[in-house]
Amino acid sequence: MASFLLWSVIALAQQQEPIGQGATLQGQATVQHAGGTQAVPLSSQNAVYREDIIQTLKASKIKLVLLEGTELTLSERGTMTLSKFVYTP
Repeated sequence: MASFLLWSVIALAQQQEPIGQGATLQGQATVQHAGGTQAVPLSSQNAVYREDIIQTLKASKIKLVLLEGTELTLSERGTMTLSKFVYTP
């Protein structure tokens, strides 16, 4: 049952348009998608979505690149919520 719920949350997050993706990762990072109750591993090249919560663990760092080219870096034991993204190409 828990596995089904996890995949349902991931599927829901993937119905949104991604706002960026992981570019580089040193160590470990997790993402909790909007509406989700569990964080899952995040790696470089994974898409990120509005309302995702990104966390890095000890001795870890991740760089995200948003659609319009903005680079966000989160260092060890950090938390970032991608709460708002406005981009008009």
